[in-house]
Order: sequence, then structure tokens, then C-alpha cells
Amino acid sequence: MNYSPVDFNFAFAVYNHSLKMKTILFIDDPNDILENLTEYFEMEGFKVIECNNGKEGIELAIKLIPDIIICDVLMPEMDGREVLRVLLETLANHKVPFVFSTSLSEKLRGGSNCTWG
Repeated sequence: MNYSPVDFNFAFAVYNHSLKMKTILFIDDPNDILENLTEYFEMEGFKVIECNNGKEGIELAIKLIPDIIICDVLMPEMDGREVLRVLLETLANHKVPFVFSTSLSEKLRGGSNCTWG
């Protein structure tokens, strides 16, 4: 299933009214979706930072403290769940919104989404 930039509007709806959100950190494997989202949000006036793996994403999040993080669930080396776990420990005082993105069509079962943080 392919996602368009419109599918991500929910992630920004709460923040748009304040006009404070400027920087988005995308953590995702290199792909057309990431390229399209980056282009879309840059055209909308956001500063977009891309990285292609969880380890680099954690380093950038700690260094730059973005306004929102959008992270793929399935990535090699360190998956999105592990990225979230580390960032919850290290960025606890900053309360940076974190959104999972995935192309998985299977629903989460057994409340596993509640155990991620």
C-alpha cells in the first residue's frame, strides 16, 4: 500500500494552529515515499531532516530536538520500536511527538501498540 502526503496530515493537525512546528525528522529507508514527503513538507515551509536508519535518527533527534519525528516501523539494524524506546528515555523532558509510519497492512494484535511506550 502506498501512502501520499495527505495521509500524514493527521500528524500535523494539532500543531498547525500554533504555527510553532518547523522541523520534521523523517527516519525511514530510502524510498519514493520519503522523497515525496520531504518535497511536500518543504514546499509547505517545514524544515525537513531525513535519515535512513534508526541509529542516525536517534543521534539527530538528540542533537537537533525536532518538532516532530516520523519513523518507519521496519528498518534494518534498529527498528522503529527500538528508536522510540531509546528516545523516550533520552528526550523525556522535550515531549517530541513521535509518529510511526509503515506500509504494513496487518493490524496490530494483542495490544502490542500499548507496550511501545
